[in-house]
This record gives sequence, structure tokens and C-alpha cells, in this order.
Amino acid sequence: MRNRTIVAIALALAAALLLAGIVAAAPAPGKPALITSAGQSTDGLILRTILTDRATGESVPFEKLATPENLQGVRTLIVAVGLSSKGLGAAGVNQDQERERVANLLDAAKANDVYVILVHIGGTARRGAGSDEFSSMVAEYAHQIFVVKAGNDDGFFNKLAEARGIPVTEVNDRTALGPILTELLAGN
Repeated sequence: MRNRTIVAIALALAAALLLAGIVAAAPAPGKPALITSAGQSTDGLILRTILTDRATGESVPFEKLATPENLQGVRTLIVAVGLSSKGLGAAGVNQDQERERVANLLDAAKANDVYVILVHIGGTARRGAGSDEFSSMVAEYAHQIFVVKAGNDDGFFNKLAEARGIPVTEVNDRTALGPILTELLAGN
């Protein structure tokens, strides 16, 4: 009986240590951060403007065609999702190339314990099969989702978040994201 008790205690302790290691290994949001696009809409650039500190002029860098190399030293990757054929053309890529770039970037973020935030600020205008495909791809790696309510009237982002067990935050308009993301990046 005593041996069973010792084994049970040892197993419980091992499980607790394993769980603590898993929790401790999870990335946390913070600076430095990087914004990129998934689908080449202008939403990433708009988000950079929203996150610019009016007093200091400091902003979160935006790299429309970010690659794994751009993640060096980055703690948080903010991915603004929205497919734009005009944006793809301006960037000189097609949808398949963009999909591959985003997949490589997300794989690198995961491998380097970078906290990933999916942001959709384009409302219903930036929804549709292509944008939703990019959103689903990014959600597989995301630790958190932020969306403007008008772009989530069908609960699409809630379903993505629920499937991943991650939080989703809805805001009334994109400017409301500024203070929320700024605080999150500050580690508060």
C-alpha cells in the first residue's frame, strides 16, 4: 500500500512539473513586435498607423512581405488578414505565393516561440472565401484574435477561436484596437 502511495505521489508530481513546463514554454506577447499582411490588403498599414504613439511617433514596424528572417528578435507577430487582388498585384505576388509566404512565416513564428495575433479590421468588405482561407490559416498558429464586429457578424472568428481554444476580442471599430494592442504589447 505504501509503495502505491509513493508511486501515486511521484506521478502527480511529475505531471505537475510537466504541466508547469508546458505553461512556462508558452510564448507571451510583448515588444518588439512586427505587423505583416496575410492577403496584401491595406489593413496591415492601417494597423501600423493605429498603433503609432502620437506623443513619440514610435510605431510597430510593418513589413508587407515579411519572411522568417524578419522575425529575428521579434516577440509578437501581428497578422492583418484580408485578401486584396490589387494588393497582391502591387506586391508582385499571386495568391499561391502569398499563401506559401504566410505559411513559412507562421511556421517560423511557431518554431521561435513568437506570440501570434490575428487581426481582422476590414469588416465585411474584407471577408469572402479568399480572406477566410487566410484567416483559417493564421488562426491555426494564433494565440489571440482581434476583429471588428462588422467583420464577424456570422461568428466566423468566434468559431476559429473556439476550435483553437484561444480568446477572441471584438471591437466596434478599428481605432478601438490601438489602446488594447498597445497595452497587450506592453505586457499588461
